[in-house]
Amino acid sequence: MITIAQSVGRGGRAKRGSDVLKIQKLLNKAGAKPELVPDSKVGTNTIRAIERFQSGFMKRPDGRIDPGGRSLRRLNGQGAEPKNTYERRMNAAKKRGDKYMFTPAPKTVAYHKDFNTFAARVAYEFRHDVIYRRDNGQFAIGLVKASGDLKAIHDILDLSEGEEVVLNATIFRRKDTRPGNRWVMSIRFPKTVSVDGDPEPVPPKKPDPHTYKAGFQAFLDRALLLAADMEGEPGKRIRKLLELADRLPFARATYLWYYDPWGARGQVAHCT
Repeated sequence: MITIAQSVGRGGRAKRGSDVLKIQKLLNKAGAKPELVPDSKVGTNTIRAIERFQSGFMKRPDGRIDPGGRSLRRLNGQGAEPKNTYERRMNAAKKRGDKYMFTPAPKTVAYHKDFNTFAARVAYEFRHDVIYRRDNGQFAIGLVKASGDLKAIHDILDLSEGEEVVLNATIFRRKDTRPGNRWVMSIRFPKTVSVDGDPEPVPPKKPDPHTYKAGFQAFLDRALLLAADMEGEPGKRIRKLLELADRLPFARATYLWYYDPWGARGQVAHCT
């Protein structure tokens, strides 16, 4: 745990020196945007970064980090929820019998040798997909770390600092026709990345006998997501049909749809 002898920030006693440097580094690890230059001096950018960080848990951010204070304790946690928080959520989902829908979400991130800083950057790229601003990224940072995938990828990367990496992430949400209940349960990162547009070689995979079934389920998940926002009687009928298809076994559910080669450039499936 990082400690400081004097308060840092607006009205703080430490204007420069080791205490300021410690706070600047902690803010960067917590995902400060723009990233601070660790120059050991309190400036406008440092104070603003402190305020943005505090805005996730304080109604009135004061722009100051005090020795042993709440803000310092939060910074020392690297902005992440404990791993067992996510394990409890997944266990609760299993008991409820939740189903999941998945969405590919490739993200381009600047590499950093420090894993916590790298994870904070990755979490920031998911700010439009999961809760972020409300808690200054604490939930998002913990979420990208929870599976261990990101750490495994970071361990095998040997790049220059700042070099861009494309992560082929997948977001797993709780399946529900109501948008507000589609909570993000997990973010997974396959061990395949792209650097400067050149994909890392992917080992050949054995044919998957369930490919068509998985593809059809992905189609249903996407259709349910889109239909949830459709208004009026047509939307109601489509949602009812999709829910029926979701309950039926795969072989029977496919009979509810047919392919129209003349519709929308041959990419439309219709319900019977």
